[in-house]
Order: sequence, then structure tokens, then C-alpha cells
Amino acid sequence: MEKSTDASASIFGWQFQISASIYLMIKYFGRFERLKVESKKEDIEIELENGKKIYAQAKSKQNPLNDSTNHSTKLQKALKTLSNKNKDDAEKLYYVNNLEPDPLNSTRNEFDGLTILDYSELSNESKEKIDAQLSSLKIDDFQKDKFTILRIPYYGNDQDQRQKQIDKKIAQFLISIDYSENYSKNLLDIWQTEFFHNATIPNNEVYIEKNNIIWSLVIIKLKNENKIQEYKKEFGVSEEQFFDAIDKYEKFINYKEGNFQIFNNISHLFEEYSKQNSNKLIFDFINENTDKIFNIIFDKSIDGADIVEITCSKIIARLILLRKSMIKKIIEGANNYGD
Repeated sequence: MEKSTDASASIFGWQFQISASIYLMIKYFGRFERLKVESKKEDIEIELENGKKIYAQAKSKQNPLNDSTNHSTKLQKALKTLSNKNKDDAEKLYYVNNLEPDPLNSTRNEFDGLTILDYSELSNESKEKIDAQLSSLKIDDFQKDKFTILRIPYYGNDQDQRQKQIDKKIAQFLISIDYSENYSKNLLDIWQTEFFHNATIPNNEVYIEKNNIIWSLVIIKLKNENKIQEYKKEFGVSEEQFFDAIDKYEKFINYKEGNFQIFNNISHLFEEYSKQNSNKLIFDFINENTDKIFNIIFDKSIDGADIVEITCSKIIARLILLRKSMIKKIIEGANNYGD
């Protein structure tokens, strides 16, 4: 990010960089594996499943509508960093900005609203602007075929106005995976916090992992759905014992049913059981594997456990399995989204 003595401008720059990171993550969601904000090489670094990377420089102005000065300086700084050596693994080199009305000041009206243009799609005037900057930097081997300009309208004192393009991108993403767009604000808040934290970690090996991003989708869904807490005699306990478990372990149940590792372990155990017992139901699985389920959830042996603890583990297992198809649908939809 560009340095400034104006603290509000500096904070704005961080906010724009994080918003740009979220936008690019969603754009490549189906193929990205992990990302780093403020990496050793670039403002944004996204690692794809094919081993290639998306590198991006994010440059912004707090009040871009007021003037168009310094556009050339920002472009030059972006090109200088993006042209650094050791980028053979690059799939794309992005210059992300919020500069109005034209980030290149080329007098051509090719940037309107949110715009993504490859170098090859730019007007001759815009290409000349970029070429002139590369020439002044004495860079003759820049990978123009990988260079893309992403202009995101991002300005205004009102936070909702500033972030509306990012909100829109998240909403499109959620709708595509059959997930309510009403959760877009929740997700934006969660992701902004996580991305900001990642940006402040100097260790370049600390990435934001895709699995954790997907699981945040699952957690929000679980928190906003009604709990399935009705008593069933198939639990093998009395109604009083069932509700004792609910009362005593409510927070524990909420936490454990949303744990990624527990979900995976219970699901795997159930899948293996179903291969040998295709005609049996969820309660058959739970009651025949009570000790294994208890061990997964409490991370200890069932020996010595009281009936309320055991009931708690059964409740969690049932919640996970009843929602397994919903969770699987979210994960598969997210993994198939994007460029």
C-alpha cells in the first residue's frame, strides 16, 4: 500500500486492499486454494489449484471523484512491483484501483463502473500510457499478456455505498450456490476481519485457506437455521435425559456441530457404515457407533461418561447428518464457482 501521513487515507487504503482481495477471491473461487494479503511479493497473492498464482497491486484514492492527479504515479508503482522477477508462476497480473474516471488518464471512455480489461482489450491510447511507464522504468520484459486492470468504484463517506460492488459480488456468489443473498453482509464482516488479520501477520507463510472460507459459509447457515432439538425415543434415553443434555450442553452443541474436523470425521464414519448397512437409518448408525461418535466429539473414551454426555454426542451426530446434504451442497457449489 502507498504510504501517507493522513491516517484516514491510510486506513482507507487498507480497506480497499481487503475489499479487492475479497473480490478476486470470489472471482477465482472455484480454482483458488489459499491467499495472502500483503504478501512478500504483492498486495494480494492468490494461489490456484494448478500451481499458478494471481498477483495484484491495489492502489486507491480516498476521494477519487475530486481529482485525477497522480494516476500515472500509481500506475507506475503498480507496474514496478508487478514486473519484479520470479513471476514465472503468474497466471494473471492485476492492477486493481478505484481511480476515476479513467485510471490511465488516456482520455478514452473505456472504464465505466466496475471494469475488468486485459491489456489486449485496451484502446491504443491506454496501451501507450502503459508502454510509456514501462519504458520510463526500463522494463522490456513485462508480461503484458497477463496484465489486467480491474477498476472497482469504491468511494463515499457511507460504508454501504463504498462497498456496494463488493456486496453485489458476494450476493451473486451466494445466489449461484443456492444460498440466501441476505447473508452477504454477515459474510463481508467475517471476511473483512479475517483478511485484515491476515494482512497484519508478517509471516509470509500464513495464508487464508479455502476450506476455512467455505466453512464460514456453513457456520452462518447453521447459526441462522432452527435447531432440530425435538425428542425422539430412538435416542435410547428418556425425554428428561434428552432435555438435560440440551440445557447443559447447548453452547457446546452449537460449537461442535459447526466444527469442520468433527463434521468430516462423523460424515466419513457414517459413509463407511452405510457401505455395509445400506438399509439402515441414521439412528441405527448412531446407536451402533455410540462409542466412536463420543470419542470424536469429546476426544476421550466413553468409559465413565454419564448418560447426559453420551446423549449430547448423539444429538450432535444427528444434527450433522441431518444437515449433511445441505452442507455438501454449499461446499460443492462454492468449489464450482468462478473463472
